[in-house]
Amino acid sequence: MRKVGTLTASVGLIFLGVWMVVNKNNPEIGAMVFKFWPAIFVVLGIEVLIAANKKDNKVVNRINYWVIPVIILFLIVNVFIFAKNKITSIAHISFPEITNSIDISDSFSSNKYDVINATKSLEKYGDKIDLNLKNGDIEIKKSTDDKIKIDANVYVKQNSGIDEYEIIEQKKSEGYCIDFNQHYVKKVKATIYIPNGYDIKVDSTNINFKLEDSELTANVFIDGTNGDVKLDGDISNVKIDMTNANVQIKNSTCKDVDVDLTNGDVSIKTNDDNVKINVDTTVGICFLNGSKYKSVNKKIGDGEGKIRVDITNGVVNIKTQE
Repeated sequence: MRKVGTLTASVGLIFLGVWMVVNKNNPEIGAMVFKFWPAIFVVLGIEVLIAANKKDNKVVNRINYWVIPVIILFLIVNVFIFAKNKITSIAHISFPEITNSIDISDSFSSNKYDVINATKSLEKYGDKIDLNLKNGDIEIKKSTDDKIKIDANVYVKQNSGIDEYEIIEQKKSEGYCIDFNQHYVKKVKATIYIPNGYDIKVDSTNINFKLEDSELTANVFIDGTNGDVKLDGDISNVKIDMTNANVQIKNSTCKDVDVDLTNGDVSIKTNDDNVKINVDTTVGICFLNGSKYKSVNKKIGDGEGKIRVDITNGVVNIKTQE
């Protein structure tokens, strides 16, 4: 008695074992290798042809039923990989579209709104400025005279009776607090000049935030729902807690960088070579210095600095000095 399928089952199990080893070390190569799994049907077909061509009436050809669970196993793994790729692609959201949908773009200059220019100059007090607003487009720059200056365009509903807007500051223990949350204010687009070493904290529903001044040393803290954050400069302490966001950070050192998102993309590029990195993703991927991971817990150098990213859906890309 000759059993057809023995060779196929053996080759299939060997292939599956090799794939598991490769996939564990490099998921991208593993996914590429697994695409060739249907070749086991070719092996099975060859076995059938060889058995059929052997003219030996005394030998009965029978199927080796082990080949059936092997094929089913391959089908299950194939379905799993397909579903995983689908979920990852869904999780990779294009957040510029989200940003455009939350009315923080220049569409506020339409006929529905009046734009009121408001400015404020403040003497340096404390070491922090705290901004509260619903919809904001904020750019931070270094002050040239050690004062805090605000140049803002405030968007209000047309025919609201509001012709002027006064920026009112409150002195807190750590510095200034400025509130733009009046009911008639729909959006604030502002350039804010702060002294070197000053901290900036923003609490906003929808926010475009940009600090790209290589001469400015600052710490940034943002709490919001939707937004786009771009940081480039001497910014070693960052705390961002948002729901949907694109976050781009470029700095020289990372004392404490903490990003917590539900959906989004995070890009961190630092010249720091002594940093401890911890990345947790639920449905997403992380790239660290070109290598792909599901999650990361790694120390580079002596791990003096900290980078922590916690994201549910999205892509994290971190580049450090190695």
